[in-house]
Amino acid sequence: MNYPNEINHKDCMPCLRRSKNKYNSKIINECLKSRKTVWPIPQIVQVFLPDFKIKSQINEYSFEIVELISNGAFGKVYRVKRLNSNSELYAMKMLEKSSVISGYGIKQVKDEVKIQSICGHHPFIVNCPFFWQNRNTIFIVSDFVGGGELLKLLQNHGPLPEELCRIYFAELIIIIGILLYYF
Repeated sequence: MNYPNEINHKDCMPCLRRSKNKYNSKIINECLKSRKTVWPIPQIVQVFLPDFKIKSQINEYSFEIVELISNGAFGKVYRVKRLNSNSELYAMKMLEKSSVISGYGIKQVKDEVKIQSICGHHPFIVNCPFFWQNRNTIFIVSDFVGGGELLKLLQNHGPLPEELCRIYFAELIIIIGILLYYF
């Protein structure tokens, strides 16, 4: 049984013969050209397909970096401004593919984008309008939400009042309910 990308070596034999009488270089070249793929895709790119497209109308050159927000396990997060727009601010994660792969984070990165894309319309979940990849990096662009992280809030102000904790807890329950509904 032949698979679509499997090469049948019996078919290649006429191309590889070196007989001057039967085959000339034109026939050999045509046969070898027919065996090549048009766009070979490296393994490091294939791992993230089809979720992260290779070419997109939006790319890393569509944004201007304003400042570094944070360093993460797989890369860095920047506050960026979209060029050719009315100064919309976004948060851009630039994740090194080698870090994601070696840290077993492929599924985590794909799930993050899937959740943000599907549930981003909800006020408690950040929208992810753009995501793509190039040879070495994954780009995830989300709406920028200022105010920092909950951990820093706790570190700076200590324990939160009970009423505020109830609000945060209720929001988390709503988010978990949404995730259970969609997934």
